[in-house]
Amino acid sequence: MPGVDAGDPDVGYGNWECGWRSTTGKIVADLRFDRGLTSPTSSGRNTRLGGREAVVEPETDGSDTCRVRVVHRPYTDHNGRRATEQVHLVVTGPQPVNELCTMTTDLATSATDELPLRGRSHPPP
Repeated sequence: MPGVDAGDPDVGYGNWECGWRSTTGKIVADLRFDRGLTSPTSSGRNTRLGGREAVVEPETDGSDTCRVRVVHRPYTDHNGRRATEQVHLVVTGPQPVNELCTMTTDLATSATDELPLRGRSHPPP
C-alpha cells in the first residue's frame, strides 16, 4: 500500500487486529483475526489464496471498501460445533472498488503466506 510503514501498525484488541493508514493518501487497511461459525460464503466472489478458501466482498463495509476473508483452519467450538479461524482484511479508500479489491486481495495473499501451517487449533486461554 502506498505510504504505509508495514512495520508500524496500530495494534488493536488483544493483538488480534491491526490497522495501517497511508501517509500519502486516504487509504486504510484493517486486518483482524476472527473465530466463529461463519465460513467464506456470501454474495462475494469465492477464490483461493495460498491454497486456502477465501471470499472477496466488494462494498461489504461501505461503498468505499473491499473485504477479503480467508479461512485459516477449522476447529470445534466449546459447544461441539464446527467453526473456522479466519483472517479478515478490509481496505478503505477513494479508489474504484475494483482497484480496492485488487489491493485487498494482494494484501490478503501476503497475510495468508504468513499464517502457520494448518494443524490442530487450540482455543485462546
